[in-house]
Amino acid sequence: MSGHCTICLCDYKEPVSIPCGHVYCMQCLSDYISTSGRDGFTAKCPTCRAKFTIVVPELHSVAKQFHRYVTPSIRRVFIEPNPSETYEELKHRLEISEARSATLERDNRDLMDSCERYMAESAAHARGERGAIIELQRVKRQLEAERKVAKEEKAHAHELVEEARREMKLARSLSSASSSPATIGVKRVRFGSGSSDEIEDGSPAHERLTSSSVSGENVIVPWMRIPPTTLHHPGLTLQFHSLLSELT
Repeated sequence: MSGHCTICLCDYKEPVSIPCGHVYCMQCLSDYISTSGRDGFTAKCPTCRAKFTIVVPELHSVAKQFHRYVTPSIRRVFIEPNPSETYEELKHRLEISEARSATLERDNRDLMDSCERYMAESAAHARGERGAIIELQRVKRQLEAERKVAKEEKAHAHELVEEARREMKLARSLSSASSSPATIGVKRVRFGSGSSDEIEDGSPAHERLTSSSVSGENVIVPWMRIPPTTLHHPGLTLQFHSLLSELT
């Protein structure tokens, strides 16, 4: 704090302040109060004429809860010995604080820009992720449908292969049958002996021979060699049955 006393117009010597805030030299203020005091209990500020008390009551005569309110009206003020250096230091600190504040504001703007950019990127990533999930579900459904179709086609192809194998087997059987003659024969049968040899198991000739009334005789029917194409002739069965009728 720099300045001079308004009473002596000199630099402060043992400065003191009064309740209104004005500061004077202790000696100057004491002399002023001594010369201007009327009742010895109050005085007025030399500058603003504000009244203040100059007597402090004894604390033992005041209730304890009011002790904190009992303060002297005149207080000693401590002034730095080199106020010019203090001012320069405060000015330097202010400049440093302003520069730091500007730096912090700039960093704050950069941080806000970064946050907004990251938030936009995060939102775009979330939208892309949702789109990817939807696309993945669609691909899964499509894959499942294609897998089902492929399974059905595989089963159908297996059926076609089995059918082709059966047709090839039947074709080989027909080819083998057409290349070799078929032999139809009747073995010797003794009627009435209680037994008979097989004549084409399950054929009508076997039933007719076993039901014949001829007994005690041997009926000999020679073997006949008939081409396979003749087996499907309509008159073959009738001729064979008529031959058996003549024999019986």
